[in-house]
Amino acid sequence: MGTPADKESAFMWWEIASSNGDSDAKTLLQILSSEIDESDKVLALEKAKTCFRNKYKKC
Repeated sequence: MGTPADKESAFMWWEIASSNGDSDAKTLLQILSSEIDESDKVLALEKAKTCFRNKYKKC
């Protein structure tokens, strides 16, 4: 039960946190990196860039 895991969104948010200097996020990003498909990782990184450019609105 609960909410289904969305690894792409999780990767995006951990990438954002990591790029802002959160050391825990860097560790979690490394862990998640081994659990996510490369294509999903690419999409997540693009979404993170877009989110940053839009000042974290409509992420």
